[in-house]
Amino acid sequence: MERRKRITPLQRARQAASRVNALQAVSGYERKMAGKREASVKAALRELQRRGVPPQRWAEEVEYTEPWMLPLVTDIYRTDGMLSATEVANRMLSRKADVTDIFARAIMEWCASNLGERIVLMGQTVARWLQATLAAIYAGETLVSIAGEWVSVPVSTLGVEAITKLLYRETLARYNEIKRWQVRRIVQTEAMKSMNIGGRAAVEALGIAYEKTWSIAGINTRETHEAVDGVTIPGDEMFTVGGFPMQEPMDERFGAPASEIINCSCTAIYLPSDNGLTEL
Repeated sequence: MERRKRITPLQRARQAASRVNALQAVSGYERKMAGKREASVKAALRELQRRGVPPQRWAEEVEYTEPWMLPLVTDIYRTDGMLSATEVANRMLSRKADVTDIFARAIMEWCASNLGERIVLMGQTVARWLQATLAAIYAGETLVSIAGEWVSVPVSTLGVEAITKLLYRETLARYNEIKRWQVRRIVQTEAMKSMNIGGRAAVEALGIAYEKTWSIAGINTRETHEAVDGVTIPGDEMFTVGGFPMQEPMDERFGAPASEIINCSCTAIYLPSDNGLTEL
């Protein structure tokens, strides 16, 4: 049954510290992911050149893959998931918990069952961006020097070699403009999600009857998330957020759209049932 309980300043501070720890633990993955994604974009463009695809068909025939993404994101979940699981277990037991393989197995089982679809969506986002960018460049104009003067001409009027070089160079230039924030959004989103997955893995592994309280970060909080701040339910029940059921923050398995997931910093506070937390 849903209740609303007061989240104490200490609990807010602990959740904030956990978020900071989670982001710091995987900060290096931004650089790794940016480098690998840039290499994959280059590989997709070079493959078009290797196949001899006419420039006017690049947007239609570009193929983008990220075979490296699944192991990289799995590492994020392993790192942050175990960090969160240990913190939650410590608080549930009111002592330093033994780090256990049970936590790790639960996190990896979740990854095996759920990460595949998330990874596909990440790759599809880049593929759609590549298609739109290549089409826009080809349909646009560029500056060329004619008789010593720079004039703007349609890209499609250039020779095949010139168009090919332009598509390659300009696509990479545009990608470099968005690479940093795009990768940061992915790493931060997956870091927060792995934090929530790890927390749930811990409480379920401990086998203690528990309840969970939705806690917002208080920074750029969505109205739908603010509406459930402090809502407390038994561990086996679902939060209702924006009309969608969620087992924990950032749970998209039951229909919650990306607008309720991406860049979310909400967490669940797990405590043993009947813990005395003040109800509002």
